[in-house]
Amino acid sequence: MDVYKVDYAYSFYRNKDVELALSAGLHITTVDFGIELGAKGSLVDGKPIANPYTEGASVTAPLPVVGFKGCYHINKNWFVDYKADYLYLKLDIDGTYYDGSLISTQLNLEYSFMENYGVGVGYNSNEIQLKVDDDVKRIDFVNTLSGVLLYLSYTY
Repeated sequence: MDVYKVDYAYSFYRNKDVELALSAGLHITTVDFGIELGAKGSLVDGKPIANPYTEGASVTAPLPVVGFKGCYHINKNWFVDYKADYLYLKLDIDGTYYDGSLISTQLNLEYSFMENYGVGVGYNSNEIQLKVDDDVKRIDFVNTLSGVLLYLSYTY
């Protein structure tokens, strides 16, 4: 799974310590998955499997998101940054029903060690939920990807 984020934020409130902004953008997720049952060389009842079952797919989903961003300057060199993006879709395409959501959050602590340069640590979480129902089969998919970030920043 690869995740790319592109957005534009509009700052609607700013003072010397706090900045608040609304954003809109794209959350682009590429997912490759597959399954193989009974790999070649495997034995079933002592007999080798000649043709194992394999299935796979690849999906790239550029999803539009809306979001919120808040930043608090602790002092001249330290600040805390929070960002959340959200999407909800409910569609009916030719009798197939899609119901899904995406929530992406990020909380960072950054230290500015020079005028335009900083280093930070943070926590990022992305959760995608999707239900697909076409009256023959139903698929429920939930994927959560979370982890710690270490990063360098440059501002201009």
